[in-house]
Amino acid sequence: MGLSYKEYLLNESGVDMISAEVQNYLSALETERRNVQRIRLTVEEILLNIKEYDKTCEKISVGMGRHFGRHLLRLRYESEPFDPVEDSEDSWVNGMMRQWGYAPAWSHRGRVNTVSLILDDRKKRNTAFYTIAAVLFAVLFGVIGLLFPKALRKDICDILLAPLADGFLGLMKTFSGVMIFLTLCSGITGLADSKTLGRMTGSVLRRVLLLSLAAGFVTVVLIRPLVHLGSSVSMHIDKGTFKEISQMFFGILPSNIIEPFQNGNILQILTISLLLGIALLAMKDRGNTIYRLIDEGAVLSQNVISVICSAIPLFVFVIFLQQIWLGNTQTLVSAWKPLLLINLFVVVTTLVFWIVSAMKLRCSPVKLLKKVMPPCLIAFTTASSLSAMTLSLETCENKLGIKKKVVSYLFPLEYMLYRITNIVYYLVLVFCLAEMYDVAVGLPWMLMAIILTLLMAVATPPLNGAGMMVYTIMFSSLEIPASAIILAVGIEMLSDFLFTGCTMLMQILHVACEAERLGALDHKILTDDLV
Repeated sequence: MGLSYKEYLLNESGVDMISAEVQNYLSALETERRNVQRIRLTVEEILLNIKEYDKTCEKISVGMGRHFGRHLLRLRYESEPFDPVEDSEDSWVNGMMRQWGYAPAWSHRGRVNTVSLILDDRKKRNTAFYTIAAVLFAVLFGVIGLLFPKALRKDICDILLAPLADGFLGLMKTFSGVMIFLTLCSGITGLADSKTLGRMTGSVLRRVLLLSLAAGFVTVVLIRPLVHLGSSVSMHIDKGTFKEISQMFFGILPSNIIEPFQNGNILQILTISLLLGIALLAMKDRGNTIYRLIDEGAVLSQNVISVICSAIPLFVFVIFLQQIWLGNTQTLVSAWKPLLLINLFVVVTTLVFWIVSAMKLRCSPVKLLKKVMPPCLIAFTTASSLSAMTLSLETCENKLGIKKKVVSYLFPLEYMLYRITNIVYYLVLVFCLAEMYDVAVGLPWMLMAIILTLLMAVATPPLNGAGMMVYTIMFSSLEIPASAIILAVGIEMLSDFLFTGCTMLMQILHVACEAERLGALDHKILTDDLV
């Protein structure tokens, strides 16, 4: 189903008609009432901005429908280039949110301006449904296939299933590096437009980075005694160990610009993007054209990844069927341990941060939890942080007493960068998989795991399928077999609701702590009894 376009007069009655159409469309999708109101107000503001900017623009074309699994709204109007959703105060944050589909995106070609807005993203839920269906079909075909000769099953795996799985992983690895490169470059160059960088962004970035690094080291220290790495682990520190660590750190310097993308060396790709981003920052206004090209490239690469990730159910079916036919089901059964430990570590991390935040904010932990729980419950029950975003912003402002301007800037920034739960999740996962697959683990491996989880948590956009991309890159770098991805996907599906809720809780609390540090928090509102 494509977008269905209608033409309206750009006047007061036309704006009202468009708003009503949007509301009816969202109601048909059973969108939550508060999100319907938010989207309707956003659309009205965009339309009024267009009307105010160009008095000669009399008509506007409005398209709504499903496009690549997402319900979209598109506004098209003829005028000189004009972005009706631009916010000069928070241009960097809003720019990143637009790239990821969480805010209206504007483009211009010829004399036609286009504004796109995701109305309701059902892709995540559809992917989960089809993935579960893929597992059930794999079990069914796997059991039926056991009736055929073992040699035939092995031939099918070698000739058909293995090439399919390898092809999917190859595509994912190829475009993942390109996407991360462009996304990070876009983020760095966007700093040039951030008027609040000197006052707020720099200090937030430093604290988030240090907190993430500390969380990584603490997680490694705590998870190490809980996994039995046996003879594969080597903690002996000698000249050879220091040499390995030295090679690892200096290995982030690429010998040429092509090889890192060919080999999927994520550390070298990140190094290239960092150097290029800094160089572009030095160009200032002279790099505007390049900035725009990088932004468009980032959006394009993310769309490519989304298309590739639409084949995740097929990949799950193929890998799961392989495991059954090759007699490796014992590995699938043993996934209970990483599942248990991941959820335990995420919950404990969240509880500790909740208590520490209450102490910093000088507020009763119980009262603080009651105030922030409503948006977290939405995240817990839907496994969608986007669904809870509107209520999260209202909670920060109305229940925690954070100034609206600070909330509008800090919350999207924290949403993009604050990934403590991701770091804990990934580290526990790779340690458990190292135990299951008898991967050689030593001090260099542990340091590499911490660095990779930190970089991937920060550099990976919160897109559908991002988990699969992270597993592909991390497992390749840490020498964990690609077949382990099926376990990672299954664990992610079972942990998603709890993980999303805990992440939302920590992000809201961290916004409150940052607002307290900036003196932008009203303690009277925070500590009152109105919940």
